Amino acid sequence: MQLFLLRHAQAEDTYPDDSRELTAKGSLSMGRLCEALSPAIFQAVKSITHSPLIRARQSAELLKSGLNLRQPLVQRDGLRPEDNPLPLISELLTGSEDVLLVGHNPHLSILADALMLGKTSGGLIDFKKAGFLCLKRVCAPTKQSPYGDWMLSWYVVPRILEQ
Repeated sequence: MQLFLLRHAQAEDTYPDDSRELTAKGSLSMGRLCEALSPAIFQAVKSITHSPLIRARQSAELLKSGLNLRQPLVQRDGLRPEDNPLPLISELLTGSEDVLLVGHNPHLSILADALMLGKTSGGLIDFKKAGFLCLKRVCAPTKQSPYGDWMLSWYVVPRILEQ
């Protein structure tokens, strides 16, 4: 199983937080990201799941259109910046299909840390805006490793793509 985590691209600095839209720079970053990725990577993904916040939905839409992905977009609660990722982890542990989530920090970094380290500190991955990573589950959960063993397969950030 692979877990793809995409943090939304740069958004306006406006209020209320729920209605912040992507900036032109954010849209450009998503375009560069799509140019660097192959749609084949996401063949086994059944849907592109995003948080209810506009900037995450827009990032998911740009990913889908930029890579010509056919998977449906699915809005989901539990992916907001301050949501607890532990209920989501329980679902991930029972599944075997690849999953693609579009969300926010600190939620995504806490989720990645929990899977890779078994801790919810949220400090291992410095999740940049439009940062995209892939975690791969290499071992199922055990008593010693309740989340199983996960490894970082790849991580792409827009700054790398600009050079």
